Amino acid sequence: EADLPSPFSFNHAIVLAHVNGKEVWIDPTISYQGGKGANFYFPDYGRALVLTPGGASLKAIPDMPGGDINYTEQYDVTSMKNAVSFKVVTNYSGSSADDMRMTLATQSKADLEKSYLEYYSKIYHQIAATDTLMISDDPDANLLEITEQYSVEDFFEYDSATNKYSASLYAYHIRNELPQVGTKKVYPIAVNYPFSMHVNVLVNTPFEWDVARKSERISGDAYTFAYDASTHDRQLSLQYTFAFLKDHIAPGDIAKYEKDRKKMLDECLAYSFTYVPGNKSGNYSLSNSGGDAPNFMAILLAIVLIAGCTHIGMRLYKTRAENEMGIYMQPLAIGGWLILPLVGLFFSIIQRIYLIFSVGYFSNAVWQAYDGTKSVVPYKALLEVEYIANIIMLCYTIFCIILYVKQRDILPRLIKILYMSSLIIVVSDSIFCYALFPSVGADYKEILKSVMAASIWVPYFSRATRVKDTFIRRYIR
Repeated sequence: EADLPSPFSFNHAIVLAHVNGKEVWIDPTISYQGGKGANFYFPDYGRALVLTPGGASLKAIPDMPGGDINYTEQYDVTSMKNAVSFKVVTNYSGSSADDMRMTLATQSKADLEKSYLEYYSKIYHQIAATDTLMISDDPDANLLEITEQYSVEDFFEYDSATNKYSASLYAYHIRNELPQVGTKKVYPIAVNYPFSMHVNVLVNTPFEWDVARKSERISGDAYTFAYDASTHDRQLSLQYTFAFLKDHIAPGDIAKYEKDRKKMLDECLAYSFTYVPGNKSGNYSLSNSGGDAPNFMAILLAIVLIAGCTHIGMRLYKTRAENEMGIYMQPLAIGGWLILPLVGLFFSIIQRIYLIFSVGYFSNAVWQAYDGTKSVVPYKALLEVEYIANIIMLCYTIFCIILYVKQRDILPRLIKILYMSSLIIVVSDSIFCYALFPSVGADYKEILKSVMAASIWVPYFSRATRVKDTFIRRYIR
């Protein structure tokens, strides 16, 4: 049924002007709007009733290009230990410039600076502004630019165990525009339209990059996304583009959008890289592309080594010492100086387990730290030897504790091998580490601890009368 004519059917008044034979739609209620001549942004109102003699039908308003936001984030790294200079330049055009101009007119510069700093403080806890906001506005061209300057102390995360610096980047500006709607919605989902954003992230470093270029394109009926990661000399460049093509996501497209959204969040918007001093090139890994994923080969190798050590340990346990004293004598209780080595063995187990997990042997990120560099082969060889040695020594230490508690006659001989093996492994590891990576240096503290342990306890277990009277139990079938 048709409605009766009424002025209340319309909720807004606009202007249709004819300039040099061209129709120009203008909304005079938009404040702080930029533009000149016929170049004004006009919202997507759809249709309008043009008040002309005899006009009785709605006229379609032609689509007009919306605004654009272009973020450029530049990180200048001069040294791994110095604060990183962080510069953000944001360019607004079209309706985005109008919106930003409105914000500047209704909010003080000091408040805006504070809100920007609080935003980045959620990403970097040790960040400080090094200059006031610089604002450049060209109303005629409807372009507005804002420049921010910061200093970031905690851009890198340092791992002393591997002497590795790592940093993570994320295109938060795009993430914030992606609504999470679920896949069971049965009605259209409104989105921020018109919307177009470009995010450019540049990282300038003192080292050269040597990583493969990666790009991704994702699109749907209502959106489009593009991503490109590349390096050149000493600069890493991440380029992101996202736009909504419609004002809503249709119910039939929601499942695809949620799938695409997850891929963007997990595989495209996140980027991390690592750097080890002395290494010419930086290394990177994309989120969920293997960098933080578990290394199943390392896990499998650990299982095989533990199983093998268990089998050998069970056979060694049945070994008998040459003396027959254990048949006729009752062993002394574990006490006196013998308490100290036992406590040391327990602490050694805790330390070695902590080392295995803190270094990250079960993570792909550790094994890929030198991928794409000339040091990758010696690095992985050294890492594999260290890993195998740590697993074997962990099992051997546990085996010695069992023999210790059981007061087995074979303990003195095997525990001397444990102390000497620990010393040889620590010294050899330090030598090879220094030879391959001079910047890492030798672990003199661990060397000193191993030398002292071997110097004290190897002679003690060889000569002490209490040792001979304590560890005398033979294996009985």
